[in-house]
Amino acid sequence: SPDGSVEIDPSIIIATNGSTVTFTCSARGGPNNTFVWIRSNVTGLIANETELMSLLAMTPVDVDGFLDAAGPLIIENSTELTLEYINATRDGGKYSCVVINEASLGTVETTLYVAPLITLHPEDRLVMQDAFPSPTYQWERMNWTSGYFEEITGESSSDLRFNNVDFDEFGMYRCVASFEGIDDTA
Repeated sequence: SPDGSVEIDPSIIIATNGSTVTFTCSARGGPNNTFVWIRSNVTGLIANETELMSLLAMTPVDVDGFLDAAGPLIIENSTELTLEYINATRDGGKYSCVVINEASLGTVETTLYVAPLITLHPEDRLVMQDAFPSPTYQWERMNWTSGYFEEITGESSSDLRFNNVDFDEFGMYRCVASFEGIDDTA
């Protein structure tokens, strides 16, 4: 029985937009383990939950019936899940490896985090990001006396706008986007 023995390697990944990641699933038990991958945060799972649970209650487990019922939710039927050209909006989130055989089912979940990708638009100092989860922002301005950047109080959105620009606004600015302890600066 794979129940309680399913593992994903690596258990967590922090990727960058455009990269490729591979998760590998393993399980003890058997024989005839079938490995499938699903997105953990899909809404269709709830709709099929009653049917899926009734198939799991059978002895032996109806593996083919389970796979048919879960079909629309399955994104890969393999021990490995490879995601290419990572896009935070599309790919960031939770994934589950489900291992099933005639004895039972086991499952484990992992999360794909995607580091911020910053695009700077110099004409109005707008910073665009694509990350999972969404980052926090902090604008900073160079202190010419100390030579260090200092946080601008109250400027924690993705854009920095000036009204009635005059000499007081002259300077060097940067935006720091952060999530889960990872910072990127533009």
